[in-house]
Amino acid sequence: PNPADEHVSFTHPGAGSYTFTDIQGRCVRYGRAAERTTIDVRDLESGVYTLTVETAVGRSTKRVAVR
Repeated sequence: PNPADEHVSFTHPGAGSYTFTDIQGRCVRYGRAAERTTIDVRDLESGVYTLTVETAVGRSTKRVAVR
């Protein structure tokens, strides 16, 4: 769900990597992404973040609200 309270989950084709950045462009989470990935956001401050997922297929970017 958006806004997220505890976790952000996403699916995409293939494995790759993800970055989760705050509104000022600072990376707050990063890691390897499987076809189905869940990111724990419970310790992040409320705000709008950008989730970028990169795989061999391409790059996808989404805005995510955390409360």
